[in-house]
Amino acid sequence: MTTLTSHDADHQHLPHAFEARHIALAYDGHEVVPDFSLTVPAHQVGAIIGPNGCGKSTVLKALARLLKPTHGSVILDGKSINTLPTREVATKVGLLPQSPTAPEGITIADLITRGRYPYHGLRGGWNTDDEQAVAHALNATGLAGLADRSLDEVSGGQRQRAWIALALAQETDILLLDEPTTYLDIAYQIEVLDLLSYLNASEGVTVVMVLHDLSLAARYADWMVAIDHGRIAAQGTPGEVVTESLLHDVFGLNASVTTDPGTGLPIMVPAATHSLKAQREAYARKAS
Repeated sequence: MTTLTSHDADHQHLPHAFEARHIALAYDGHEVVPDFSLTVPAHQVGAIIGPNGCGKSTVLKALARLLKPTHGSVILDGKSINTLPTREVATKVGLLPQSPTAPEGITIADLITRGRYPYHGLRGGWNTDDEQAVAHALNATGLAGLADRSLDEVSGGQRQRAWIALALAQETDILLLDEPTTYLDIAYQIEVLDLLSYLNASEGVTVVMVLHDLSLAARYADWMVAIDHGRIAAQGTPGEVVTESLLHDVFGLNASVTTDPGTGLPIMVPAATHSLKAQREAYARKAS
């Protein structure tokens, strides 16, 4: 990862009070999340986990003001986020959706400049602060040498870093990400999560991400929330959340949980099913 620049010292992320207070969320009148509360710790990395359809992404959309609660409120700096001007929210909370789209042929640099729109709108007003913010985002994500490359021409990991760079250029204190490692090979998954960890450690960016991979969530998160049928099933440190009972009750998975001796973090080891064991034994008998 690249070294810090003077822009890092000049731009310090200030903590914003950010929480969900008893929010209920629905689509077309169908309630998905009945009652959810969460206080997001400033300057930490958090992971929201849970089985498919449990409400993870729905909660993230509410935090990003893309979905208005039917009850309760998402509070940003003491005010309901739905009462704040869109541009003000965009300078405090950044969002990387699960499958972001960009115009065909757009360069990485042009994509990242879009992170400055909340400060000026779509036209005019470009200044030295904007240039520094974009240069910093390119440098921090290791993309300075690829600035003029088309987004369509780079690897999946580089493409995801470009989207994170856009959010970084937005200079928000809080960064929300919905499945940032989706469709990426394992090496690129680690690359992206290392980048988010770096931004958190070096600049104090508060990170909240939805993740499917429990082992990666436990490795990178300071805190975790497990959701089951729209309700919080467990929350706390990775060691407190990733337990054998939670894996069984929430994910329907029989697994053992051990501790990584190097990191002290939990490691999940799924148990082989009886049917799988039988298949292996039958294959071994046939092969012999």
